[in-house]
Amino acid sequence: MSADDQQPLIVKRQDRVTTLTLNRPSARNALNARLLAALETELSAIAADRDVAILVLRGADGFFCAGGDVKERRSLPLTGDASLEQRSAREGVLLAQLSQMPQLTLAAVEGGAIGAGLGMVCACDLVLCTAGAFFSAPEILTGNMPAQIAPYILAQAGRREARRLLLTGTRITANEARAIGLVTEVLSDEADMDLTIARKLEQLAGIHPRAIAHTKALLRRLMPIEADYPRIAAEAYVALEHAKVS
Repeated sequence: MSADDQQPLIVKRQDRVTTLTLNRPSARNALNARLLAALETELSAIAADRDVAILVLRGADGFFCAGGDVKERRSLPLTGDASLEQRSAREGVLLAQLSQMPQLTLAAVEGGAIGAGLGMVCACDLVLCTAGAFFSAPEILTGNMPAQIAPYILAQAGRREARRLLLTGTRITANEARAIGLVTEVLSDEADMDLTIARKLEQLAGIHPRAIAHTKALLRRLMPIEADYPRIAAEAYVALEHAKVS
């Protein structure tokens, strides 16, 4: 087990704010089985904790998330137990879990948000990023399908920009991401990021968790994503993989 996987997720609780830091810096915080499990567990616990009003999600060592762990995914069979199909569905369930959190969620992006990392960004309520951050869904460039992240990018960027990102694999800058609605605010650097997070948390100190939860539930009714979407997307993903080898 690598040093990163000893503690793939760092959890910090201060007052009514919980910060989750993806902590696999040697893999650019890519999602492997251990990190996925840690996120699933912590998100479930936070969702049930009505004393937590705000969730902050960020990556260690100046990089948000490189998406799924490609090296680990290559070792998985297409179907069956512990398969690529199951991993894809599990990532989709994680995105749904993050999107449905009753707390206000804030993604703090430095470096890159790629693939599933971009999906997590789009599943959050507010997104801050540094000026040097970049965003991409490059799956199409390697013959893969950005299946699980598609509805979240569509919800934030709209049909035209979502098609551009998902069908061309275009990498966009922080300012471009702000212009199309993926990012709330662009900050100069890491120090500015930390100061801005602290300021926003202070501004939001008086928010009522129950009001946030009910408002988010109402918004989800206006922009629904099928509950069964992770399974549907996983099956489509694996169908493409089968087509490649047939």
